[in-house]
Amino acid sequence: MKLIDRYNIYFLSLSKITVFLSNGRIVRGHIIQLHDDFLSIHDRTYGPIDIPFQSVVAVAPMSNLRKRTKKKRVVRTQAIPLSQA
Repeated sequence: MKLIDRYNIYFLSLSKITVFLSNGRIVRGHIIQLHDDFLSIHDRTYGPIDIPFQSVVAVAPMSNLRKRTKKKRVVRTQAIPLSQA
């Protein structure tokens, strides 16, 4: 699957994505518009950002940070009484 096909899938499904850039930066948000040579993403902090296709290394669906797995309960045993000396 080509990268442009992934862009179209995420754009049509309106899902949040994570974009890894060539300068090491990570941008998260919705794809607003797909252009011929760049894509526009709406970042919550910075607003709309235009990113050229040449600077995109990878695109992935954004993981839901609110979903946390339930922690397992630790069964505590009774404390061993110290023997009196």
